[in-house]
Amino acid sequence: MTQENGLTAPDLPQPLAVELDEATWEEFLDRSARWFGQVRAAQSAYRQLAEDVLAQMHEPHLRHRLEEVVETARRHEAQVDALYRAIGREPPGTGLLDVGGQLLTKGREALGTLQGLASGAEGWWDDLLQLFLASLNAVSAFSAAEQLGFALGLREIVDITYPITLEKFKQHRMLQEITLELVPLAILYRSGV
Repeated sequence: MTQENGLTAPDLPQPLAVELDEATWEEFLDRSARWFGQVRAAQSAYRQLAEDVLAQMHEPHLRHRLEEVVETARRHEAQVDALYRAIGREPPGTGLLDVGGQLLTKGREALGTLQGLASGAEGWWDDLLQLFLASLNAVSAFSAAEQLGFALGLREIVDITYPITLEKFKQHRMLQEITLELVPLAILYRSGV
């Protein structure tokens, strides 16, 4: 699978498992499925924060960039179900997982408010900073899922996660640039965007 940047996902060798019985294999798949719930929660929290930050941005260039982030975050969140199917599991209902994402989002917002009080930065910037941190969490969650694919010898997982992690790293870098670009506005001028 070649990406537009020319990188390819490495070919996976056939797994070599010593004394791996069916019960152990099923336990590995169950553990992976539980991790995929973490991936969904992290991605859901990230998407929700991206939507919140987008609603606060008025500058057209920044809005355009954040609209791209939101659109991509929604697409990545929808792809989590494919991870479950790659291990022969049906994705769980999203109700409880959405609650986990909402709790992560609210916790980050509270932390952002506390940081804002300490830093003296404008409120929207604290939300942007929390989005940047949530982005790293979502990148890490998908990257860990990718490593599970390698460890299990299941190329389907790698084929799903590899392009997502590449795209997420690119957007994470863009969010870092936006966050740093807006530091003077938030701290020195205390103005909105």
